[in-house]
This record gives sequence, C-alpha cells and structure tokens, in this order.
Amino acid sequence: MRVFYSFSNIQIEIIPWMLNEKGRGTFMKKSSIFIFGLLILAGTSLHAGSLDYLTNQSAKIAITFHRTASTDASADIANYNPAGTAFLDKGLYFDLSSQMLFKLYRQKGTDGSDITRKYEQNVPTYYLPNFYALYNFGNIGPGRHAVYLQMGIVAGGGTLDWKKGTIGTHAAFTNSLESRGGLEGHSFKPYSVYYGIGLGVSYSFFKDMLAVSAGVRLVIPDRSVKLSAQAGTYLLIYNINFSGKFSYSSLGYTPIIGVDVRPIKGLTIGLRYEAETNLKFTYNMDYLNVDPEMILVISVYDTIKDSLASGGLYDGNKFNYNLPHLVSMGAEYDMSFLLKGLSLMCSATVYLLPVTDLGKYYDSADGTTDPLGDVNEFFGVGWETGIGAAWQILPELLVGAGFMYGTPGTKDKYFKSSYTMLNCSANSPLDSVTFGIGSTYLFKSIGLDVTLGVTWTHYIPYNGSLATAAGTYEIEYSKNVYNIAIGLGYKLGGSGKGSKRSLL
Repeated sequence: MRVFYSFSNIQIEIIPWMLNEKGRGTFMKKSSIFIFGLLILAGTSLHAGSLDYLTNQSAKIAITFHRTASTDASADIANYNPAGTAFLDKGLYFDLSSQMLFKLYRQKGTDGSDITRKYEQNVPTYYLPNFYALYNFGNIGPGRHAVYLQMGIVAGGGTLDWKKGTIGTHAAFTNSLESRGGLEGHSFKPYSVYYGIGLGVSYSFFKDMLAVSAGVRLVIPDRSVKLSAQAGTYLLIYNINFSGKFSYSSLGYTPIIGVDVRPIKGLTIGLRYEAETNLKFTYNMDYLNVDPEMILVISVYDTIKDSLASGGLYDGNKFNYNLPHLVSMGAEYDMSFLLKGLSLMCSATVYLLPVTDLGKYYDSADGTTDPLGDVNEFFGVGWETGIGAAWQILPELLVGAGFMYGTPGTKDKYFKSSYTMLNCSANSPLDSVTFGIGSTYLFKSIGLDVTLGVTWTHYIPYNGSLATAAGTYEIEYSKNVYNIAIGLGYKLGGSGKGSKRSLL
C-alpha cells in the first residue's frame, strides 16, 4: 500500500515585499521562499508504485494484493483482470466495497541551531468506495462474451491534515516572514480524489484458453489544498495573517486492454495495460484571506495575489499532470493437487513515469515565466511486486494473505531539492512493504459473499539533508498506513442456482 502526495510544478513567492525608503513595496528575492513549490496538485494514493494511482480498488485486493490473473466469481476482476471476465460462468455479478485508511505520518527536521521540530498528521479516510458490475452472456459463437462496468475512486485517497504544518512549510514561511515579525504558526491541508467510471467488453477463444478485453475509463479528479500562516508583530503594530484555498479540476480518458492465457490446466496468466491519462487541470482560487489587507499605502492582499499569479496560480490557468502508463502482469495457479482449495498468485506492475507528462516546474525568482525543467526529472520507473496465497478451507470460506514491495522510483534529488520540498514533506514518496490478510464468506443459498481484509503498509524511512533559503535541515520522513476493507459480492442467475456458486 503506497500513500503519497504530489503537487503542481509551480514555484511562487509568498509575501515577497518590504517597505523601502520610498514607502513602496519591493521584492526581496534573497529573503523570500517559494512557498507554493509544486503545489497545484495534492493527493494521496495507496498500494501503488506510482504517483496518485490506487492499486487498492476493492476489498478483495486487500486479501492477497494480486488479482491481475484472478478469475474467481467476483465482479471486481473487471478492474484487475478485465479479460478474465470472459472466463466466468454465465450470469450477472456485482461487487461493492469500501476501505477505511488510518494514515500515521511523522517527520522531523533539525536546523543549524540544533533545534529539532516534529510534525505529524493522523487524519483517517473513513470511506473509499468502489462498485463493479458485469454480465457474462455465456457461449456466443466459439467463445464466451462479457460486458462490465466500474465506478469509484481510482486515484487519490482523501485528506492529509498537517495542523502545524510540515518541514517544508516551516522552511518556506520562516524565510518569507523572517523580516515581517517571524513565523508564529501555520497549517497545510491537501485533498485529492479521482472519480472513475469505466465500461468494457471481453471475449474468450479456443475453449477458454485465451481471452481479450477492451475498455475505457472516464477520470474526474477533485483536488484542493488549504494553507495558512500567521506572523508576529511587524512594524510594532501589525500581525500578518494569511489563509487560502486553491482547487483544481480536470477530465481525462484511460484506454485499457487486457489479455489472459491458460497454457495448462489450473494456470492463468493475465496482462493489463492502461494508457496514459491526459489530465489538463484548471486552477481556481476559492478564497484568499489576508489580514490586514493594507499596511500604510501598500495593499498586502494585492501583493500576495499578484505574487500567486506571477507563479501561475490564478483563475483559469491550465496545466498538465497525467496519470502514467501502467503495465501489470500476473499469474495464478491452482495448487489443489497438493492441498485442496489452495491457489498461489504473484504479480508485477510497472508505472512508466519517465515517459508520462508530469508537467513542469518553475522558479519565479529568476524573473521569467520559463520552466526550469520537467517534473519527470525527479522520478524513474515505479514498480511493485509480491506474492500471495488463497485457501478455500470450506466451500463457503476463503482465507488469504499477501505481501508486496513497491517503489515510486523517486530519485534522491527529489528529497533534497528546494523546488520539491513542499510536496515531499506533505506526503513523501517512499519505498514500502505491505502485508495483508483477509477472508471471504459465501452465503451459498442467496449467492452473496462478504469480504473483510486488513493491511499494514510500512514505509521505509528517509534520512538526509535539505538545503533551503531558510537554512539546511537534517530531515527524517516516516509513514505507516493501516487499512480495513469491507466488501459485498453477489451473483444473480446463470447456470444453476446461487447455491452452486463457488468462491474459486
């Protein structure tokens, strides 16, 4: 399970002004930090070796983590193994699930004065729903034919609430407000959910030895970030208070194809490819509160607003930040010849970030609007892999467990760059190991199954140095995420009554 935030690729100065002898606001580049570094996007994702994308899109994935080749009687394989929907028995299938995430993030930074500051966030995501439906028509011509629908959360994952800010926001605001009374307090609250609606078809050939699928998914991101800062006394009587909310929306389409092969009895090999999702976001400033709005003849509000606009944060501004190409391959093997009801599965997923448009990053201090480079520079190929096992110990009861290791391909310079310190400190893209266990119980008389899964993801901590305009910090990022997943599955009709339905 991988959870991390990503932000935009825009650098802007915040409150970059001082009163000079002429009583006019002037820009002080050397004492300003670029507080909105890579800030346009803010999201969280689980179980993924990629920015934003969610691997955990059903409760059943929490049991073993590996459903790329699964062909059990569940509608959620429309997401993981769409070609495999053609192998199911004739009938109508439904799957509805939700997940509860407990996100425990910790970080600390020690500055040149040997002062160590600690930050944490533990706001849970109470629900993360997904719904699937598919209908298998049975034999049509030489093979089986199926159609499927998927709806739910495909990327993002809720809110992170850093009530006292992060290392990155502390460095940024400290430097910006050093000459304006100093930093008294600050907060940072990003939110991200990507809604998805998809349709597809599948067909099997050669007596269910081969199946293919084709589909498309509409992706609708809903993202925002709230932040605030309070400065101490400035010019003896003024205390500067700033708060703002910035939201970003887009619309994109993801073509998806799948292939399944069954070379020998009991073995299924599945392949799924999801193309890059082109997402052109549009920026909207929901509100901007500045107190006081005026100091002498200077409009503090206008100065801040203009500073945001100079970095690209203004109503109607558009920029790209795409979901990556994805290639997932897995295998599932029926081991009943050793132990009745036992299946082993494994999978590997690759996220092609280097060839995905992740946008640009900028430096407003250089006096131009030209980008410094591509966000892709900070990432290599992301990937995840592992192994799982499921055992149907009773006709009505399936239990399973799985392990996964994942990396988002983050390069070391990402953690050390002042251009990425805001997004990195909000949700660091760390390597992780995930363990999970769960079970599904089938009420055979009515064709309804209930799934409960529990997972723990431990992120491998990062330690290093971060050089900022406010000084150099010795930093440490660490995270743990716990997930409780609950789901309901149902099959209606088909060959035989619901009582003949099996979990495998």
